[in-house]
Amino acid sequence: MRNDILTNRVALITGAARGLGYSYAKLLARAGATIIVNDILQNNNGEFEAEKVAEEINEMGGIAEACTESIADSTSVSEITKQIIKKYKRIDILIHNAGNIVPKQFLDHKQEDWKDVMDVHLNGTFYLLQNICPEMIKNNYGRIVLVTSSMGMFGAVNCSSYAASKMAIWGLTKSIDAEMAQYNVICNAISPLAKTDLTKEILQSSFYDEFTCEKVADIVLILCSDAAKRGGNIYLASNGVYSLIDIYQNDGKTINLEQGHFEEQIESINHSSSGKPIKSLMQMTKRIFKDAIKQKKYDKS
Repeated sequence: MRNDILTNRVALITGAARGLGYSYAKLLARAGATIIVNDILQNNNGEFEAEKVAEEINEMGGIAEACTESIADSTSVSEITKQIIKKYKRIDILIHNAGNIVPKQFLDHKQEDWKDVMDVHLNGTFYLLQNICPEMIKNNYGRIVLVTSSMGMFGAVNCSSYAASKMAIWGLTKSIDAEMAQYNVICNAISPLAKTDLTKEILQSSFYDEFTCEKVADIVLILCSDAAKRGGNIYLASNGVYSLIDIYQNDGKTINLEQGHFEEQIESINHSSSGKPIKSLMQMTKRIFKDAIKQKKYDKS
């Protein structure tokens, strides 16, 4: 099915030769966007897979071209941006989907392992945003979709570098939106779950066979369109179901060191009820002040 909600938009999609990025590229192309298919993957013959994806999109009536430079290098990202602007005069959409993982326990990580992951997920995001956001500001328009992960939110065995980089994306998404929304540059993030080359070792059960990349892509299309009026949100996307993920803070408890029973005291904090969503730093600060005033009144009584 083709619609035209992204007609005349230019989209750079990283990691777009396979898996989720491939699904995003095809869906946005059907919606009328010009797609820059970025990926460094090569097949067994040494051919860049991004070129085949771009060719496929063009054959189905879309507009696409391949970009095989690495986004983990600042000089490469600068050159990618310059070439797109030179040819298309604009970059309207950025989806930073490219990813890698080093499946090792934390103490087995070498410094280069850590750097390899950070360079793609976190530093790559920094390079892309630093180069592309100024171009979006010039046009008073931009839609950015970054990729976080539930592994970042909750941690996972053998995924420490990946988890750390992905949780950093959470904070970056909210910070970029806070700074860029005034220019109509809207930044959101998704936490996708689908069976891909990156996750197939984790999602081995046949139960996950239905967790296809196509069942993640719909919300990405909407977040890349004019319909996305609000940023700074993190969405869980999996198997055709989409939900908003937020930070919650439960009711605060005091600690009495003289009382002892430290295990019970910490558990009373862990199991406190009445959680409330925290949407901003200002809201959290107000909550801290409110609790402090409440405690001060309690101490005086």
